[in-house]
Amino acid sequence: MKILFLATSNINAVGGDTVQLCANMNMYAQENEVHYFSRYKLYHSANIEGLCENIEMIFPTIEHEINEFSLSISKYIKYAERIDEEENFDWLYVRGSELIKEITKGSRLIEKTIVYITDYETLEEEEYIKIFKKARLIRCQSKQHMNMLIEKYGVKKDQVFVSPPILEPIPDIYKQSRSYDIAYIGKVHRDWKVDEYLEILKLGKYKGALAYSRFSKYSEDEIVKFEKELDYLKENCGLLAFKGISREESLELASRAKIGYAFRSEKIDNENSFEISSKLLEYCELGVVPVLRRTAIHEEIFGEEFIGYCEDLEECKEKIETILNLDDFTLKKIRSKLKENVKLFYVNAVYENIKRSLISI
Repeated sequence: MKILFLATSNINAVGGDTVQLCANMNMYAQENEVHYFSRYKLYHSANIEGLCENIEMIFPTIEHEINEFSLSISKYIKYAERIDEEENFDWLYVRGSELIKEITKGSRLIEKTIVYITDYETLEEEEYIKIFKKARLIRCQSKQHMNMLIEKYGVKKDQVFVSPPILEPIPDIYKQSRSYDIAYIGKVHRDWKVDEYLEILKLGKYKGALAYSRFSKYSEDEIVKFEKELDYLKENCGLLAFKGISREESLELASRAKIGYAFRSEKIDNENSFEISSKLLEYCELGVVPVLRRTAIHEEIFGEEFIGYCEDLEECKEKIETILNLDDFTLKKIRSKLKENVKLFYVNAVYENIKRSLISI
């Protein structure tokens, strides 16, 4: 099959969206002809260095009427249609609510689009219903995601296939000695409770590390305040902090931690949650024990009795203390179980399910 990938996300940016976009392209490229048309000019090549050599990369140029860095969504779709006219793709894998909304307005591309949406706040509910009525095939991250689409938006079961986040192989070079008690790696966002993470480090009891890609929904004053907090922690509590590091550098940092801070707000992690954090899967593969909120989807991965569950910040502090005081034998058993649990997210396991879905349509 020939597949064209389109996404509103920036391939140059460091983060989970880029990691998963590249992982999915690599997975499909095992047995298919894969092309990727970027909405953004390439100015940071590190993210694509791990892509399979047989993936055809197309970046916008002057002939695409690009502005300084990117194409507008309408121009992006126009040139995607032209590429499809030349290549005649079997499927288009499309990520992003605004992008898919534009395609459903009249583009013939909708007839062979795999719709992938995880953000259900960008558009009005009626607009999502229109998208799903026209969609031929919809990718979901989990059974919870599929059930939500069926119950809330009236999606038919035969439109949907489940494809969880992919955990690509992590080289043994990253599996190092544990020189940090706890680490957080990701964006700075209130619902990711990064400010609370800094409060934990202010206790002065733990050797901590922090690597952040960007700020989300922080004002300029809040960014200045946050960075002052980092300076204080670096000077007084031994915090190791980085901004904008590569995925390889983030894996190395995570591998040196005993605990991965993954405690997010109840708005993000609750009984209706359907997304699975790719960073969480990486923690598990590296033998880093996460502290996180208990949800149905987390219980499917870790079981009901997992030691890292916490419901509030005080319990989070208690669980950090408990995990750090475990004996080596118990800790080794937990780490071994974590690695076993995430095998369902290995590339081959995910791809077998996808092949059955695409071939049956």
